[in-house]
Amino acid sequence: MKKVLILFLGVISISSCTKDSLTPNAVNQAVLKTATAPNAVKSALKQSFPNATNTSWTQVSAKALQASFTSNSTNQMATFTTQGQMMYSHTVVATSNLPVAIKNYLDTNYKGYVIIKAGSKTNNSTVVTGYVVEFLLNGLVYEIRFDALGNFLSLETENDGDVHLAIVQADLPVSISNYLTANYLGFVFVSAFAEKNGTMIKEYFVNFTLNGVASSLEFDANGNIESKTGKDDHDGDNNYKSAILQTALPAVITNYLTANYIGYVFVSVLVEKNGTIVKEYEVNFNHDGLAHSLEFDANGNIESKNDKNQTAILQSALPSEISNYLTANFKGFVFVSAFKEMKGAVLKKYEVNITQNGIAYHVDFNGNGVYIKD
Repeated sequence: MKKVLILFLGVISISSCTKDSLTPNAVNQAVLKTATAPNAVKSALKQSFPNATNTSWTQVSAKALQASFTSNSTNQMATFTTQGQMMYSHTVVATSNLPVAIKNYLDTNYKGYVIIKAGSKTNNSTVVTGYVVEFLLNGLVYEIRFDALGNFLSLETENDGDVHLAIVQADLPVSISNYLTANYLGFVFVSAFAEKNGTMIKEYFVNFTLNGVASSLEFDANGNIESKTGKDDHDGDNNYKSAILQTALPAVITNYLTANYIGYVFVSVLVEKNGTIVKEYEVNFNHDGLAHSLEFDANGNIESKNDKNQTAILQSALPSEISNYLTANFKGFVFVSAFKEMKGAVLKKYEVNITQNGIAYHVDFNGNGVYIKD
């Protein structure tokens, strides 16, 4: 199984441990940075919550402190800048009451995390509008905010105060939008994040798909391209692959395809680069009902062929064993494509391409629908 990482917020994994606790246990207390709040922060808490009692402070980032306290018989949390400006406040909730989407997000991205405390934010009508979860992982405190449905909004850690904010496509700088349109015509936007330190934007991360291939781009604060990751991410030689348009192929490659695969149907193309130097092209297409993959060198000379006796099939044509496996192991997955491979009259293999939470997966099964490990 191959996967494509297009979200740079954590270590991807498939399991986790959680703790349904409203306060850190004794072990965690020794790791957490219990802080003495500056007078300006204490005054801000008293002004916002005059009835606050049993207050304790935690350093949640280099520039922020969080107060845990009781007010009007309710356990609450409030986060302040070190200058005394309140950033937000939440009512403490049991982790068992968090939306499933939040638990799944943490399980997927932060294996081994231990929840310290969690809170919900409500409007004047007591309707929940968001959540915050503070947890410990490898000795580092993380604070993540989610919307009311459990969708990721931002991340902050205690080490540098950087925050990753989810942003909509319309909020991307014009230079980034123009770059995407010019270089990835027909791309499908997946997600974007702005990394900020205080009010200063440091970087943008944009995740998208093109012709079923997942890619991620990093831009600086001015919208200039910094780095790319495509289907195979980065290898040991600092090479990367990214999707390009069919029209961007060298003429020698286009001519080869036209001469040798008359009537072929283009699927996707990846270009492998080291810095700005093109190393290789990988072209995927269908011809006479079969899937093909060809590799060309930087000059457009054919290097290798992967002509399989494959036929594209619909999701509904997959065996129930495969559908059940995907449902059990890739909750909420989005089907992209599937192929069955024959050897003579014998069904040898199924190849299924899906995405889940912005990550593209290629999953193989044998002819009986049993998952094949890499």
